Amino acid sequence: MYSNTEHSLLSDILDEIEEQHGKLSGRSSRDFVTRLSTNFSVLRDLFMSFGGLPMIYSGDEIGQCNDYSYQKDPVRGYDNRWMHRPVMNWESAQKRGDMGSFQHSIFTALQKLIRIRKNSPE
Repeated sequence: MYSNTEHSLLSDILDEIEEQHGKLSGRSSRDFVTRLSTNFSVLRDLFMSFGGLPMIYSGDEIGQCNDYSYQKDPVRGYDNRWMHRPVMNWESAQKRGDMGSFQHSIFTALQKLIRIRKNSPE
């Protein structure tokens, strides 16, 4: 499960979801955050257990989210590929070395899964 810092970040994400899409009907926001954090871990672990080459894109290793600012650019606004090409948040990337941070949790879990994949026969 996630630390208080990670839970706080997930709460911020939930607030953003609610701001963009409205409140979740009939569900506790905090229950949703708990389920979201658990599901994120499960999906990441499942993703790394599949055969083939896993795609870890720029920022995935620190939990960087998609960047929707491309929609405001008249040249790129029509092309949603730019959502997956965010500007790297180097301040956030530095936090991957801070024990207890959301970024550290994701980064070290991903490192562990990569080691497991590397040492496991196909």
